[in-house]
Amino acid sequence: MFNQFAFQAVDGIQSAKKQFVNTFVQHEGFKKVLNGFVDAQAEYTKAAITAGSVAATGVQEILTDRTPYVNFTKKVAEYFPSAACATPSKRTR
Repeated sequence: MFNQFAFQAVDGIQSAKKQFVNTFVQHEGFKKVLNGFVDAQAEYTKAAITAGSVAATGVQEILTDRTPYVNFTKKVAEYFPSAACATPSKRTR
């Protein structure tokens, strides 16, 4: 969802740059080069946005992973074996 908004912003800026080039640059060869540069900027920016969101998602998945905490709890429970054998009360059943 974030990528869509960011891509729309990049496309808006890209179209403004192209309109500026088409309005003020009269030489066709120079116009073609500048529009190609604007397209390359947009492509690079979209790739950077995608890479940033993939990295943020990966970090979020790592930080919210419960596996280290579950393993730690099991390790602590090994030191107190009598606590693991407790039977639940009748009310919890």
